[in-house]
Amino acid sequence: MLTKFGILIGSIFWVMLAVVLFIFAGGESADPHGINLWEIAQKSYNILLLLDVILFFTGGNLKTFFKNREQSIKEEIDSAARDRKEIESRMEEMKQRVSSLDGEIGNILQKAREEAAVEKQAIIDKAKKEVERTIELTKREIELEYAVATRELKARIASLAIEKSEEILKRTIKPDDAKKLIEKNIRHLERAKK
Repeated sequence: MLTKFGILIGSIFWVMLAVVLFIFAGGESADPHGINLWEIAQKSYNILLLLDVILFFTGGNLKTFFKNREQSIKEEIDSAARDRKEIESRMEEMKQRVSSLDGEIGNILQKAREEAAVEKQAIIDKAKKEVERTIELTKREIELEYAVATRELKARIASLAIEKSEEILKRTIKPDDAKKLIEKNIRHLERAKK
């Protein structure tokens, strides 16, 4: 861990180095392809300053950080290897289960076919009974409707016969005949009373 004194000394060093580079910063090199030492010094200064800032913020524990990171990567690799082995063993177990499932699936399919055949026969039997019941109900309904229609027809025929008889009687019976008929009916009634 850096102390306050170390931070103060480091800061003074960097400020002094920056001042020196600023003061002695030279102009362009005479040779356009030549090397400019001041530019290299400034870039080096920037790089060193960046590294110092990184060391400052990591508290000088950069080595510890990389060591811990290396250790965590190793642990992750070991964990991944264990996970891979476990997954491979599970896959092998699943393969065995799948191979045993083929026989179980065949048994289940056979049982399902048998149950389906029984269910199919039960449905057919039930449908036949329903058809027979429907036919019987239909017969009864037809017979009932026939009886009602027959009664209605007889009533209509009787009504028409009465109407026709009245018409015939009106045409054939004269007023004198009507009197005689009434008198005859009265005599019948008197005899019936006695």
